[in-house]
Amino acid sequence: MPAWLGSMTLIGYAYGVTDLIGIVFLAMMALHTAVTFIILSIGIVLAAPNHTLVQIILADTVGGVTARRLLPSTIIIPLVLGWLCLQGQKTGLFGTEFGVALLVLSNIITFAVLVWWNARILNQMDRKRKQAELTVLKAYDDLENRVSERTEELEVTNVLLQAEIIVRNLAEEALRHSEERYRSLTLATTQIIWTNSADGRMIGEQPSWSTFTGQTYEKYQNFGWSATIHPEDVEPTLACWNKAVSTQSLYEMEHRLCRHDGEYRDCSVRAAPVLDADGSIREWVGAHTDITERKRAEVALRESEQRLAWQSRHDGLTGLINRWEFEQGLEQTLHSAKTHNQQHSLCFLDLDQFKIVNDTCGHAAGDELLRQVTALLQKQVRATDTLARLGGDEFGLLLNQCPLSQSLRIANALRQSLQEFRFSWQDKTFTIGVSIGLVSINADSLDLSNVLSAADMACYAAKNAGRNRVHLYQADDQDLAIRHGQMQWISRLTKALQFNSFCLYYQPIVPLAPAESQGKHYEVLLRLQDEPSKLVPPMAFIPAAERYNLMHLIDRWVISTFFASLDQHCQETGSSCLELYCSNMYAINLSGASINDESFIDFLEQQFSLYSVPPQVICFEITETIAITNLSKAGKLISKLKQLGCRFALDDFGSGMSSFAYLKNLPVDYLKIDGEFIKDIVEDPMDLALTQAINQVGHAMGIQTIAEFVENDNILKKITALGIDYAQGYGIAKPQPLQFN
Repeated sequence: MPAWLGSMTLIGYAYGVTDLIGIVFLAMMALHTAVTFIILSIGIVLAAPNHTLVQIILADTVGGVTARRLLPSTIIIPLVLGWLCLQGQKTGLFGTEFGVALLVLSNIITFAVLVWWNARILNQMDRKRKQAELTVLKAYDDLENRVSERTEELEVTNVLLQAEIIVRNLAEEALRHSEERYRSLTLATTQIIWTNSADGRMIGEQPSWSTFTGQTYEKYQNFGWSATIHPEDVEPTLACWNKAVSTQSLYEMEHRLCRHDGEYRDCSVRAAPVLDADGSIREWVGAHTDITERKRAEVALRESEQRLAWQSRHDGLTGLINRWEFEQGLEQTLHSAKTHNQQHSLCFLDLDQFKIVNDTCGHAAGDELLRQVTALLQKQVRATDTLARLGGDEFGLLLNQCPLSQSLRIANALRQSLQEFRFSWQDKTFTIGVSIGLVSINADSLDLSNVLSAADMACYAAKNAGRNRVHLYQADDQDLAIRHGQMQWISRLTKALQFNSFCLYYQPIVPLAPAESQGKHYEVLLRLQDEPSKLVPPMAFIPAAERYNLMHLIDRWVISTFFASLDQHCQETGSSCLELYCSNMYAINLSGASINDESFIDFLEQQFSLYSVPPQVICFEITETIAITNLSKAGKLISKLKQLGCRFALDDFGSGMSSFAYLKNLPVDYLKIDGEFIKDIVEDPMDLALTQAINQVGHAMGIQTIAEFVENDNILKKITALGIDYAQGYGIAKPQPLQFN
């Protein structure tokens, strides 16, 4: 039976309302049974409080609070209402049915009110709960934000702390490395590293100081280090030190420091103060650097600079000033002559026979001759005069404030002294002379270039007039005019070399016996294209070129140009030069300058390597006069050229002949008989006899002969009858522009 029905039955018994018992159909249940049942129900509920209604009622939840609030009303109010209804029935106010209805209605209203009141309370609680939840959420968000901010702060702090730890570790590591580097530097460097206290006392162990000076700590501590400074340097060293201490500035100076072996070494010292936080000096850190070798190098450099400066102004062989320095002094002399109306004189001296000494005995003899001549001249000139070596065997003498008449006497005295001078070398004795050109310098003199040119022309005139004489320059001198004309060629020839204004011609050399040779022979000739339609013959400019040392350059131009032209022609035909011209011969003239040029052979070998010109088609010519003058060098040059495969010819043979004996030492292939003998051979028996003799001697020595200046048939017949091998001249063929067929 349900517990609530038992309750209703119990109430009916309590109030004596049988109808109530009937309503619930419990009339058949005795009272004690209902009570027992109720007690049993309560006991069952209380027997398990954690699993029944009691748990809900006692819980600290909304349900528990609501149950505890409503339970008293649900128990008490129905009892009170039931009791009131029973009282109404007993008094007869209403019947049983009305009382039951009233009871039911009252309970409904009561419970409705209780439900409303409870719902209202629950709504209020719900609003408070939601507000509390919002507050909690806001607080939670605030807490989250604060936690996040604090976390970030902690992270930043942590990062900073880690960074600080890293920096501190790095600083400690750097300090350890710095200390280690300082220790290693102190041990390894060539500098002397030291540390001094603020007042200058050396403190702590100083290994490099001990190594250099040999002082122990007991000796150099405090101010003992000053004992190693050179006595002469102690006072300035201490003065400089005191100044640096008082001004807290960098300490720098140089002094001598005694090394462990007792030698004083030049040292450069630098020291800087280490300051405390308050700006006071805590200590000094410095270093000595041994600069002894640098000092010695500086001294050597200064001496070298002085020596170079002297060498730039003087001649190394004689000790006289050189051309550049002489011209500087001459420039000042010209200025003083114009501004102070002073009279001076300029002498150009060119030694006679110097070339013979140089070529016969070698350069060492030539150098010694120049030194002895210098000593002789220095004894003769005045202290106010200026003597210079201008180059080669040429000297310049500037006679300051010297009238022309006195200058002539001095110049002749110099000439006489050199004429009487005898130069001895080994077992040979030489007589030399000097040709002197004299120029007066006064207010009317022109510039430096004109004065030098006048002196040079006067010297040339003296040499050209027979040597060993003094020639005074005069503006209307005819000989000097010729000399001046030659000097004008210098710039023209230089420009011609620069712009290839020279051009090559050739003239055939024909065999007089047809079976003599199957090839063709030519002489390569030189012309100067002075104007588009004007050719200058070589004899017009060669004397000037020889005088001014341009001939070796002209020789090289001829060789390079001819080789290049022949090589280009062979390339254009698609054949080698050896195939086309193996039996031909091209004769090229060489000057005495090339004979004396020690680099000429190297140049020629270079040309043969650059161009595919076979050496056997090339024949070089030098005049007999050049060969005799440079006999030793000519013999060596001819031998080297023949080793290359070239052939050789002596040109103008007979013009300087005094003996045939020297031919034994010159392995030449051809003798070109001087044209002076050939052109009159028909009419002059002497020329005929000389020509015949040359031809016979040449053939006897296995040398072929060539007759020059063959200008007509009569000469051709005569030389053919003599048995001469080749002929050349206008009667055979005139020179033509160079071309290859």
